[in-house]
Amino acid sequence: MDATIQSAARLMMSHKIGSLVVTDSKSKEFQGIITERDLLKVAEGVVNRDSPVSEIMTGRNKIVACSPTDSIISVMTLINNNNSTFGRYRFGMGNACSTDCFKFLPMIMS
Repeated sequence: MDATIQSAARLMMSHKIGSLVVTDSKSKEFQGIITERDLLKVAEGVVNRDSPVSEIMTGRNKIVACSPTDSIISVMTLINNNNSTFGRYRFGMGNACSTDCFKFLPMIMS
């Protein structure tokens, strides 16, 4: 969480990814997630690019836990019912956002 917004943006660009999991620098515990959407707050002038990522990340209290064996429908329901944007897998590393889930809707609906 000590990393700056600018360093997170550079890391995301260099790896061509749209989000980063944020962990505590000492305990390595999950703290939240920073996304491309969060980076827009810099462009809007809400925060400075030298600010810590903790100022713009989605904190773990707004991220719901799900299992890799959960169905897409159950993950979507969990995210929706908790007014969340992300589901974080309990076992192993991974994240699912509402956008990821919606990609599967045409297959589920047919």
